[in-house]
Amino acid sequence: MPVKKQACKARESDFKKRKIYPHTTLPFASSCYSDVFIGQKMFIGSSIILLIAGLIFRLIPTLQIIVAFLSALYFIDTLFNLFMIFRSLRKREEITVSQEALEAVDETTLPVYSILCPLYIKKLMWCRNL
Repeated sequence: MPVKKQACKARESDFKKRKIYPHTTLPFASSCYSDVFIGQKMFIGSSIILLIAGLIFRLIPTLQIIVAFLSALYFIDTLFNLFMIFRSLRKREEITVSQEALEAVDETTLPVYSILCPLYIKKLMWCRNL
């Protein structure tokens, strides 16, 4: 069911002199429309300055630290991916919803993207039957 223009217009706002149509009813402080915060900017800026200073004054140890950090990060990511693979193979968790609960949902309050997932699943089921 397409979103009615009145509902979209009611939630539209001006952000940085651009019209945006959020697909959520979250308040602005809880949304992702804000930029990087000042603390994050200071951390990133000081990290870049330290990296450049290290590359200028101590090239080899700085490169060794960078490679060690990236290797540790890659190893941790590999362990996390293995954990997620084993967990997904071990458990099959699905959400079951009764027909009454589905009929009780007011479709006008659902976000726009909530129709994409059921349509994708229907397409997969339709393709499987061919």
